[in-house]
Amino acid sequence: MKKSILISILSIFTFVSAFGQVTPTVTTKPVLPSTVCVNSTVTVQFYVIGTGTVTPYGNYRVMFGPVGGPYTAITTSVSCTSWYTSTTSGSLIAVIPASTSGSYEIFAKLSSVAVTNSVKSSITVLNVPVSPTVTSNGSTTLCPSTSVQLTSTGIGSLIWSNGQTTPTITVNTANNYYVTESNQCGTATSNTITVTQIS
Repeated sequence: MKKSILISILSIFTFVSAFGQVTPTVTTKPVLPSTVCVNSTVTVQFYVIGTGTVTPYGNYRVMFGPVGGPYTAITTSVSCTSWYTSTTSGSLIAVIPASTSGSYEIFAKLSSVAVTNSVKSSITVLNVPVSPTVTSNGSTTLCPSTSVQLTSTGIGSLIWSNGQTTPTITVNTANNYYVTESNQCGTATSNTITVTQIS
C-alpha cells in the first residue's frame, strides 16, 4: 500500500566567521501520519533560511533507521544548488525499506555534517500481516454439550469466520473456523480448522 508523507525540513545556517564555513542544523517537523507501511512512498520537502551572501552547499539525503541508529541513506545525495523557501521548497522522494514492524526514525541531513546535527522524527513502520496460525486445545470432534477452544497467533485486528474478535474463542457447533488479521497495510488469513459434531 502506497502512502505519501510530507515532511518539511528546516535547515538553519549559522556563520562561524565572516569567511568561515556554515554549520547547518536540520530540524524535521513531525511526520503525519505517524504510521507508514513498508514500501510506502515518502515525499520529503525542505527549505533553507540564511542571511548575507551565504550560498547553500553540500548534498541532501534522507536517512532512516531504528531509534538511536544505525541509520541508512534511503535516497541518493542531491546537491543543494539554490535557496529553497517555504513557498519554493526542495524535495526528495524515498521509499520505506523492508523492515521489521516497529519504531523508526527518519530525517534529512546534509552529507557534509554529522547525523547529530539533524533532529529526527519518529515513525511507526508496519508490514502486511503474516498469516496467523489457528490451533485447538483439544479434539475438534465434539459430543453434545461439549466445546473446544480455538486460539490464533494473530496480533493485529482479528475477526473470526463466526464474527468474534478475540484471540481465543470457544465453539460448540460444527463449522469451518479461521481468522483474518488486518492492519492498514493489508490482511492475511489463517489456516482453517474443521469442527464436527457427533450424536
